[in-house]
Amino acid sequence: MKLHTVKFTIAAIVTTAIIWSVCSLLVFSLPQLTMMYSGDMMHMNTQELMWSLTFAGFIRGLVIWSVFAGVGAWIFVAIYNSLLSGKE
Repeated sequence: MKLHTVKFTIAAIVTTAIIWSVCSLLVFSLPQLTMMYSGDMMHMNTQELMWSLTFAGFIRGLVIWSVFAGVGAWIFVAIYNSLLSGKE
């Protein structure tokens, strides 16, 4: 079964936008807790760092991460569908 490139790409973009928005909301609402968990996830000591969350930064990050997710999804589907074509 081939994947529909555009639909898969849009799904990846929307999913990334939702995750980015939820993450940003958590950073805004619980900055200390999210800093601690982020440090644990990246094996870093983040006690001396602080968040810099602005509306412009939120929008830029949303666009950039969504575009990267879309490009990655498009490449994934292209490779997946080309591998399927070889089997048929």
